[in-house]
Amino acid sequence: MAGAGPRAGAAEGACSAGCTAAVEASAIALTAAIVDSNQLVQNQQNEILKALNTGAPLSPEQLQAAILAAARAIATQSTVLASAAQALANGTLSAEAFISQYTGAALLDLVNKQELNSGFNGGKAPAAPGNTVQPQSKDDDDNKALIIGLVVGLVGGAIVIGVIIAIIVMRRRKQQLVANKSAPVGEV
Repeated sequence: MAGAGPRAGAAEGACSAGCTAAVEASAIALTAAIVDSNQLVQNQQNEILKALNTGAPLSPEQLQAAILAAARAIATQSTVLASAAQALANGTLSAEAFISQYTGAALLDLVNKQELNSGFNGGKAPAAPGNTVQPQSKDDDDNKALIIGLVVGLVGGAIVIGVIIAIIVMRRRKQQLVANKSAPVGEV
């Protein structure tokens, strides 16, 4: 039994190094998914701001499409990515699988498939009486503030959700490492 102590200590050291690498890989995977999904929201914000800065009128359909795309990205973050992050934290999903399923084109596909139920008419645009809305000058300022507020709020919400997910994953991994280190090694 005297030889059990050094072997257990070596195994614990290997787990510590392996667990640290797993935590780092999980953090990188989660960060990549958050960055990609935030970029999808940012793209919609940029399109709206570009139209506002050039003075080009936005049709109700264009505005709704941009807001719906951003809302789908945020809904995907708060549902699909949150569940996947939980699986990543539990170790039931590897960092490699997470990256392949929840970043890049795979993430874009998930966002495009995301259904919105509340307040978005199921993702379908309501019938509009005209093709383009040209608001008066006072209404134009109110609309700009509303659009900017919505887009900034959506981006901010996405970032907050991403940070919360990252903190949860890192805490759980840290707790697992502490639990592994505090487990009895054996008799010497």
